[in-house]
Amino acid sequence: MVTNVTNFSRSGLYDWMAQRVSAVVLAAYFLFLLGYLLTHPGLEYAQWHALFSTNWMRIFSLLALVA
Repeated sequence: MVTNVTNFSRSGLYDWMAQRVSAVVLAAYFLFLLGYLLTHPGLEYAQWHALFSTNWMRIFSLLALVA
């Protein structure tokens, strides 16, 4: 017997969609960081700190962490 571990009242479609959305968020975060590292070959701490101190990057990182 298969049991739903996320919630007892939801269907499998909701779980599948949540998994796909989280995969898209994680892929976008990974591709953005990879692109940033490739376009800034001489990356120093000040540039890295400036990137992660912006509000949009903080929100994007939190979203990727929650996903």
